[in-house]
Amino acid sequence: MRRSVLMAFVCMLIALTTNSRMAAADPAPSSHIVLGHSTVPLNGPWRFQVGDDHRWSSPDFDDSSWETVDLTPAPGAHDGDVGLPGYVPGWSRRGHAGYTGYAWYRMKVSVDSDTDTPLALAGPTLVDSTYQLYVDGKLLGGPGLFTGTVAFMSRR
Repeated sequence: MRRSVLMAFVCMLIALTTNSRMAAADPAPSSHIVLGHSTVPLNGPWRFQVGDDHRWSSPDFDDSSWETVDLTPAPGAHDGDVGLPGYVPGWSRRGHAGYTGYAWYRMKVSVDSDTDTPLALAGPTLVDSTYQLYVDGKLLGGPGLFTGTVAFMSRR
């Protein structure tokens, strides 16, 4: 029995020594997190239609007959040209091979936030030609110029 008590005391001593060494170690690094600011990729589902009709910018337009596309990049995806990450094949690989011209992408997005919280929109970076961005039927802008046949993009 004395041996058991001695072994228990030794185990307790080892545990206390180990814990005191652990307590003396440097604390874990900390991170600062600000809640309320975030970036959310809008990969889909999107409604998609080739062609161009300005009425399609209306928030009340019924796009239920349009194709539905998911623009989520595959893990590790990159373009074959310069290797940019997050590449998603365009409409030519989605049933519209050989089509050159305008096309519309539409999505409904609801944003819940305080009225004082600013909203920033980041457009897609890998677009062939240019696009325009509409919100609630109003043109917000877009990069490039619309001359000739180019891609046309809309979010509502």
